[in-house]
Amino acid sequence: MKQILISILVPTHNRCRLLQETLETVFQQEVGLDQIELIISNDGSTDGTKKYLDQLKLNFEKFPLQVFHHEKNLGGPGNWKFLLDQAKGEFVYLLSDDDAIKPDFLKHYLQIISENPTVDLVYSGIEYCDDSMRTLNQSQISSVSGLVSGTERLKNHLVANHMVMSSVYRRSTFLKAGGWQAKYGTCIDGGGFAMMCTQSRQTYFIPKALFCFRIGSQTWSSFSPQKQKKMYQCFRLIIDDVVAWALSNDQENISFYRTCYAAHAQGALNMLDLKIVHEQINKSNLKELLQDLRYVFPEVVTLPSFYKMQLVSYFGVRWLEALREWLGKGIRGKSVFEKEYTPQGVK
Repeated sequence: MKQILISILVPTHNRCRLLQETLETVFQQEVGLDQIELIISNDGSTDGTKKYLDQLKLNFEKFPLQVFHHEKNLGGPGNWKFLLDQAKGEFVYLLSDDDAIKPDFLKHYLQIISENPTVDLVYSGIEYCDDSMRTLNQSQISSVSGLVSGTERLKNHLVANHMVMSSVYRRSTFLKAGGWQAKYGTCIDGGGFAMMCTQSRQTYFIPKALFCFRIGSQTWSSFSPQKQKKMYQCFRLIIDDVVAWALSNDQENISFYRTCYAAHAQGALNMLDLKIVHEQINKSNLKELLQDLRYVFPEVVTLPSFYKMQLVSYFGVRWLEALREWLGKGIRGKSVFEKEYTPQGVK
């Protein structure tokens, strides 16, 4: 048995079927299983998860597998923190119980870590999937490929608003960065990534989709207006914390970090667009969410996209498809915000 290099951490709660599918993608890795430990934390599940995990542990007696059962529900952030406290690997990776990794995930990540001894953060592209894990599309993440400093990666991330659930962190650096912090709510992954960048010497982006993110009604990505509103507050808190860090550590670029409030508001609008495409938002919800977004991010009034979304709220979500058609058939399936369009009278 080689030294544990990566601790794969899996929090779970009442998603037994999805959990089984997720874990199968770990066991099917082409290489690297001898360099990981797998730690699963069952957060008070009542759907047969305990029985499944106990049997799994019996079947993998020689495999570095740990299973923890909690009678009292810790909640998402609490369960994530618990897992981080148990990890012994040099690096940690949190894998949600409703997602998956490609068979060559460990192969690529272990190679990058081996070849770059100062790297603290490694992540890859993402494949978006439906409930049945059929591919919807592969994310064209606006990330700089290869090795860059943590500060440069942070700047890139704050503007691009890319998904970060494929991230593997050096455990000691992540603990220094504060780990997963409950205050970031449903944006706990994005907050952890941003704070990790502030402490990282080097980061690496693999321009290949090695992680599968499941979009569905029973997943981490499930939508509700209240959840979306809380997300706005969390987005702003992340930027607040980054600006506070920059005042002491990167003051010459402080004006840039402050412009990222508007960038995150733009990211929230793009998320609303995605929800519209998947028909998860009705007209009244959209109006309410736009008003709340404008309240949390006053900077959004300077974004032409805000007015585009206002038009959607006034004329109904089907108007979005009409606009896509008007701008050109070639953009179907992409965000309408990728195109320049400002309604008459809006400056």
